Amino acid sequence: MTEILDGVISSWQEPALANRSRIGTRQRWFATATIAVLIVGGAVATPFADTVTLVVPGFFAMFQAAMFVINLLLAALLFIKGEIEGRSDTTRLGAVYLYVTLMIIAQMASFPGGFMPTRLMGSPQTSLWIWFFWHVGFGIGIIRYAWFASRPTPAASSLRLTLIVVPVLALLATWISSSYAEMLPTLLADGQYLFTGTALFMFVPVGAVTIAALLSVVALRATTPERLWLLVAMVASGLEVWLNSHGSVRFTLGWYLAKSGSLCASLTVLLFLLHDITLLYLEAAVSNAVLHRLVRLDALTELFNRRGFDEMLAEEFRRSRRQQLPLAAVLIDIDFFKAFNDRYGHQGGDDCLRQVSAAVRGALNRPGDHAARYGGEEFVILLPATDLPGALVIAERVRVAVAALEIPHAGSPMEIVTISSGVGSLPLHADHTAPELVEAADQALYQAKKTGRNRVCAATTDIVVTSPLLSAELPSPVS
Repeated sequence: MTEILDGVISSWQEPALANRSRIGTRQRWFATATIAVLIVGGAVATPFADTVTLVVPGFFAMFQAAMFVINLLLAALLFIKGEIEGRSDTTRLGAVYLYVTLMIIAQMASFPGGFMPTRLMGSPQTSLWIWFFWHVGFGIGIIRYAWFASRPTPAASSLRLTLIVVPVLALLATWISSSYAEMLPTLLADGQYLFTGTALFMFVPVGAVTIAALLSVVALRATTPERLWLLVAMVASGLEVWLNSHGSVRFTLGWYLAKSGSLCASLTVLLFLLHDITLLYLEAAVSNAVLHRLVRLDALTELFNRRGFDEMLAEEFRRSRRQQLPLAAVLIDIDFFKAFNDRYGHQGGDDCLRQVSAAVRGALNRPGDHAARYGGEEFVILLPATDLPGALVIAERVRVAVAALEIPHAGSPMEIVTISSGVGSLPLHADHTAPELVEAADQALYQAKKTGRNRVCAATTDIVVTSPLLSAELPSPVS
């Protein structure tokens, strides 16, 4: 399990997480290509922007509905991201998209074909002035975001205050556009937009604020994916304003492309954010997996710890009962370990534990067999689908492997480090619990220590036996 987890992390997850906060070459090229397509497409379309094309009556309603959903999602996700990461600049960016969402609702209510075939408020000029306040407010919000983001320590931003102030500003802009539209400069004549005279009062400020917002994002430098894709969005937004000023009526090529550019601007940021959230989720999943592994591993021996063993025991016990397979456990104790620690010190004791644990691990051939440090100088092996004779063979293999290390131990009669092992097994026909398996192994271990150590004893929940074949003492080590 741990090997599989390490492989997954090293081959895919860690590179993905490493790229979350920096811009990769592929991402930068893709963003650059997107900007180039927007600019070239806008330049090619400009001479034909006033050309009337196919009339799609439901286009505006669909466009506004899509814009509402996208910008609402953007605002919510940016607020959440800002609060979780403690990023006040991200919260301010969320405020910008919340403002856009509210202005979209106002424009739908003021435009024929929005909510209903007829407008719900204002005059024919109302929707144009709402568009004006929408884009001026959006540009100012982006400039504000960029200014705070450029500071070394941005001032804190209150989400609660934002959720109060932004709707108030959107309501004020809507009220002015609806109640005082006739008192504002004329923007519409004979069903066509005006681009001269007093109408420049709208288009010049919108264009100026949009350019200023674009330059403020450029000045931030695209050092993070968030800033890079916001730059792409601002280019799309600028294109939308430009084409809107060149399409004099609805359903012209410029009008359609302007709406598509506005949709592209918001969708670009949303797609980046969803990508970033996906990586955040991946990061959390990896962190949880690593943490789960770490809390189940013993730092010294790199075997499972007591907690990890208890989890494995419960899982394997359920499986053995469900599939009617035998289950065995081997409890291991290093002989005379206190004397070893007293003579060679704790550093020597730790080194001994590491070597013994490596020998235990190396003696297990099947992937399903698990070894754990049970506590102190005790180890435990869990052997699924293994009966008592099979477990005895594995326990003896471990005993021989530890003895073969020939770790000097002057405090032991054998003069090297040895182990005593108790093998426990649960009869399939009996109704026993998982703790009883460990208890059986513990009884067998007690018997092994009582009868001279450096040996293997076996037990079921019913009886403890010493195997004559496996209880022979190890000869003295070769000098």
